[in-house]
Amino acid sequence: MNLVRVINSATGFDMKLRKEITKAGQTYFIRIFGARKSRPPGMKREKRCRPTCEQVRHLNALRAERYFQMLLNHNFRDGDYHLTLTYEVVPTVDQARKNIEKFQRRLRSLYRRRGVLLRWVSVTEYQRNRIHHHMVITGGVSLEDIKAIWPDGFIFDRRLHTHGDYRDLASYLLKETRHHLPAEGVPSNRRYGYSRTIVKPETRREDVNLSEMDTPKVPKGYYLDEETKFEGLNPVTERPFVEYVLLPLAPEADLKKWKRLKRTRPKPDGYQAWLRDHAEYQLQMPTDCGGLYDD
Repeated sequence: MNLVRVINSATGFDMKLRKEITKAGQTYFIRIFGARKSRPPGMKREKRCRPTCEQVRHLNALRAERYFQMLLNHNFRDGDYHLTLTYEVVPTVDQARKNIEKFQRRLRSLYRRRGVLLRWVSVTEYQRNRIHHHMVITGGVSLEDIKAIWPDGFIFDRRLHTHGDYRDLASYLLKETRHHLPAEGVPSNRRYGYSRTIVKPETRREDVNLSEMDTPKVPKGYYLDEETKFEGLNPVTERPFVEYVLLPLAPEADLKKWKRLKRTRPKPDGYQAWLRDHAEYQLQMPTDCGGLYDD
């Protein structure tokens, strides 16, 4: 039985449902959730929910991993690189942080000289085996030139595949932070970093009825990946939700209703919009070690 119907029946509330659609490359991430409750006249407000620390930690890990999947799908394509940077001599935690920052500066200088726009995301693993770094970067520069600017060890490389869905790769890169954040000996609680040139995916929304919670609508040209379907109760808001991912049947597939939906996130600020429209000026920007999305 639908969770919303159960809650409405038990509480006497009329819960509204909202559907958020995030376009990440050729994939669409869907989230349907209880947006609000309308209390009958005279009914008192519910007691405030106090979730446990473990519940909040688990929810943060799920959200961070989901958004990281969106970033990869939205910014990287066939021919881009997944790099694993290792060490001949195991460094200290502080030295490893300095090494990867230095490599990112050298990498950006290399791409600037080649006239190629660089986008990257970076994850460092401190607790599993030896310290090492993962980076996903745009292609366009030879791997030999990239390996030449990492003098501290070896670089193992893989090219991204063609179908544009890198959710498995994102989950693999965040495997350590899923269970060990925060942790002793780790210099930062950041799960990952990314360059300022990373384009953030846009989310739009619409209100839907209860039937969408039971039977999601799949538009023509797409299919629902059943392995991505997840439903339950938000431990913080105690409202039901269901999440899933739509994948294209063909590369040219497009969700026609996308442009008609209402935006949920603000338009990119002036700097981001200018940078996207004048990508060649990125080659003149100072190096930056990126930011974090972790809510």
